[in-house]
Amino acid sequence: MKTLKFRLTLILGILFCLNLQAQKIKEKKGIIKVDDVIVAKIERKTAYLIYNHFNVFNLEDKMLIRVVCYTYRVKEKNGKTGKIEEVTQYGHRMEFLENGEVVEFPQAKSKKSIVKMIFRNELISDNKLSSKKVLNFVERYNGWIPESEPVSSLLGDLVVSNNSILIGKEIIGKFTERIVSNESEQSKVVSVYSLDHEKIAEAMVSVENPIEWIVTTNVDKRESSILFVQSEEEMVVFNWLVKNEYFK
Repeated sequence: MKTLKFRLTLILGILFCLNLQAQKIKEKKGIIKVDDVIVAKIERKTAYLIYNHFNVFNLEDKMLIRVVCYTYRVKEKNGKTGKIEEVTQYGHRMEFLENGEVVEFPQAKSKKSIVKMIFRNELISDNKLSSKKVLNFVERYNGWIPESEPVSSLLGDLVVSNNSILIGKEIIGKFTERIVSNESEQSKVVSVYSLDHEKIAEAMVSVENPIEWIVTTNVDKRESSILFVQSEEEMVVFNWLVKNEYFK
């Protein structure tokens, strides 16, 4: 009997995970849909490509979440002169209006990324904020604040060679790349592995309109966004993974 209950629980868990993966989260003209059902609204308060303020409303036009773009200064190595300079960086602050909780992300996010983060984490349910989900979300992400130095100035000896990731001459991991198609959009997917062939993370970016990498780390099932830098491509992902100690 216990074995049967265990199997049923396992099957239900698998089906639940598959259902989450199969969810289609879309936003068009401020209307957010999950599996073609309207669930919320989002309003962009400014008109830049990514450095924007957003307000998220329920279906009764009650504001639930405020997303504010903020700036901060960091020291960064100039690639041309080699000098350490102070530069302005952009992040987003997510404010939950019902309980006053706040989460800060040091990389600014696109509207698409914000919408997916809210509904993949089920922060809004039944037309209101889910207190438990919000607290879990805050606990999971809070404290991830800007460092005094960015990744690029800390990891100048990080290089790639033949699908290997190295710091100096030491290989710390491997990676693969592929192009996937989803409806009308193509994305580049980079999978990162440890030397023991265990998957560390997967990063995805749009091929046609690369704005940010969406990085999912395996050990903590965390989804993060990193601004795309044309000159560095996937190196910004490897830098971020090293900085946050995902290579063990």
